[in-house]
Formats: sequence, structure tokens, C-alpha cells
Amino acid sequence: MEAFKRKISFGEAFYVSQYFSLFSYLPLKAGIIAEGAYLKLKHNFPINKYIAGTILVYLANFLIYFLAGMFLVLFFDFSKVFQVIRPLYLILFLIAILILILAYLFLPESIKNKHKCFKYLEYLFQSRRDLLDSGRYIFYLVAVSAAVLIVTTARLLVIFGVLNYQISFHIVLMLAILTGFSFIVALTPGNLIVREAFLGGLTYIMVGDANIGIVVSVFMRLFDLFWLIIFGAISSFKLSAKGGPASGGKLISNSQNENV
Repeated sequence: MEAFKRKISFGEAFYVSQYFSLFSYLPLKAGIIAEGAYLKLKHNFPINKYIAGTILVYLANFLIYFLAGMFLVLFFDFSKVFQVIRPLYLILFLIAILILILAYLFLPESIKNKHKCFKYLEYLFQSRRDLLDSGRYIFYLVAVSAAVLIVTTARLLVIFGVLNYQISFHIVLMLAILTGFSFIVALTPGNLIVREAFLGGLTYIMVGDANIGIVVSVFMRLFDLFWLIIFGAISSFKLSAKGGPASGGKLISNSQNENV
């Protein structure tokens, strides 16, 4: 929020992220929608700026994961992967993502005047202006994305170690990278089953064992749920005490008073 000249304490930011992560296990990206609604009601944070911030997070993640993936492909042998996933398909996928990013960044604003149905693109253009004005915070988000990738890789290494399964570090890092892209095919709430199937398929391709990937993914899922239940409950209590979402009408009342 500081990138858009709005203040929020580190504590509240942590509680908000943990509490609304619980909503990710509901359909239709409920966690993102509910978090945006909370920030709008509690801090009068514009929805278009929230959309810009969300897009910025995805772009930072894609940049880091893409660069790390290209590094691994250039310096390590992943011929087994390319026997299953044709390089042409991978290149076409990356080109499609690149086109979408370039269209978002450089689509001329004059297009909104071409047809009345394009007027809704104003929200897109506004989020883009906010995004480009965010300055050094883009660098901060890229650094955080890199840290998240490191933590994910460490989690996978620990789980493989607990299961006493020998696997190369570069393969674990590639698993972390590709698993990070599973949000693109997030067909179920919380990416349930999708991530497990995704990781199982990847380990089958890379090491010839789908079972280990599924087991590792289940371990990760259990840890995530345990974390969310504990910290989600704590966050709910803390936000309720501050007049947050768990306090019902108190949040709306506070927002109305701020706008008077």
C-alpha cells in the first residue's frame, strides 16, 4: 500500500494477509476479493490501486521464476522434461504471457474511445498508471518474490530429506519454480488437487516417480493448512479488536464515519 501513498502497519498487513488467505479455499478467488473489499472499507484504498498491486505481485513472481527457470535450463540437463513438454509449446506459452504483459504495459489509452464496451478498460489504464508510479517498490516486490522462491525450495528440500529421498538441488529448484506457475491453472479453491497433481506429474517426468511428488505436495498442503488455521484464527481476533472484518458491522460503521 505504501507504493500508492497509503499507510498500513506491518502488524495489520500481516494479519490481513493471513486472515484472508483462509478465504482462498472458497471459490472465485474469494481471498483476493475479500481482501480488496476490506482495504476499501477500512482504509478507503481504491479498488483500481488494489488491482494494480495484485498485478504487480504476479509480474514480479513471473519475472523471478522465469529468470531462475531460464538459468537452470541453460546450465543443467532437463532433457527428460523436453521429451514430454515440447520446447515449441513452452516457447509459445512464454510468448503468449509476454504478449499479455506488453499489451498491459503499452496498450494505448485511446482505444477506450473506440467502442463503448472498451470504456471499462479505464480501470486497467488507471491501474497501469499506478503501477508505473510505484517506483522503487517494484524492486522490493521482486526481492520478496525471490525470497519466496528460496523459502519454497527450502521447504521442498526439507520434506524430501524427511522422506529420505535423494534428489538433486537443481531439480528441487525447478520443481519450486514450476509449482509456482500452477496458479495459472488454479481450477479449484485453494488450488486443491491441482497442485498435488501438478507436482506429481513433474516428479514423474523428472525422476520417474509420481508418488513422491504427491506425498511431498500433501505434506506442504498440511503445513499450509496448519499455518493458516493457527495464524488465521489469531489474525481474526486481532482484526476484530481493531474493528476488522470479524467484527461485522463495526467495520462498515467506521468506514462511514471516515467519509463524513
